Amino acid sequence: MAEESAAKAEQRPGEEEEAAPAGAKGPLIPPILIRFSIVGGILAVMAVGAIFLVTDVIAPRLKKLGEPASATVEATKAEAVHEPGEIIEIKDLIVNPAGSGGRRYLKVAAAVELAAEKGKKKKEKAPAAEGDGGGGLQDAQIRDLLIRELSSRTLDELTDPIAKEEMRQGIIEGLSGILGEGRVTNVYFTEYVVQ
Repeated sequence: MAEESAAKAEQRPGEEEEAAPAGAKGPLIPPILIRFSIVGGILAVMAVGAIFLVTDVIAPRLKKLGEPASATVEATKAEAVHEPGEIIEIKDLIVNPAGSGGRRYLKVAAAVELAAEKGKKKKEKAPAAEGDGGGGLQDAQIRDLLIRELSSRTLDELTDPIAKEEMRQGIIEGLSGILGEGRVTNVYFTEYVVQ
């Protein structure tokens, strides 16, 4: 043992450091290269995931969103081409909106468009008398439906464009019950004054 300690004492300090690395094996790949490899692998996985997300998840959903727009364009073209049918006019309809206490009123004139009958020529209708829809039970039923629908709405609903469109759809559904399913194609407000 004494010999070993003497041998260690004879060695120079620089030799000790050189001997340690030669005996122990150091990393063959530098640590910076390992870090770059890990980051590169993560980026590659993220890129593949992003491609999958775009092609298999987002693109089909965008295609579905685009379909109704083309269907709407086709429906608009079909409406532009459709032949107008008979028009029933309702003039000078005055109602009090719900919650107004009789202090406010709505004056409306409306036109109900019916689907054109296929195979029949459009018959000419005699001009309606001023202030009414031309008389008859149908016109009285239409006026009654309009009065009920319009007087059940508040002033805010009568002036809001979205509520007005919902009201129009409700009137079309109600008129379909009176005139027959599928006969009413649209309702037009030719006069609409809120006071």
